[in-house]
Amino acid sequence: MIIMRSPQEIAEKWLRVTMGRVVDYENGVKNPKKSWEKETASAAARFSAAATDPSTITHYNTGIRKAGDAKWQANTIQKGIKNWETSIGTNEGNYAESITKYVDVISTLKLPEKYTPGDPRNLARMKAICEALRAAKDA
Repeated sequence: MIIMRSPQEIAEKWLRVTMGRVVDYENGVKNPKKSWEKETASAAARFSAAATDPSTITHYNTGIRKAGDAKWQANTIQKGIKNWETSIGTNEGNYAESITKYVDVISTLKLPEKYTPGDPRNLARMKAICEALRAAKDA
């Protein structure tokens, strides 16, 4: 069994830590590791698999190209920075609620045996967690 903190404890820490991350948020938007435009556009195939209307993809990509990185950055900084603390501060309960079933799944999961570090049989532990979380999400 995996020992987990309660969803409320996790949410309280999330709030405490995240409230002070506005500078990190702004720096991440100003200096992304990858282009928002390119990464978002490359997600079109995954988006397509989830969408049934082919015209949706055209509209999706058109919007991405129209916005581009510069507009995305400007809007995100202009809107996101000033609303950071308010948005984060009012969402602790939502965060706790949204993670509760996953915390419950992980904390009650019986994992396969753990082997020495680097042993590929340890991947079965990760697979068990992934499968259990996917089942919970799909439920």
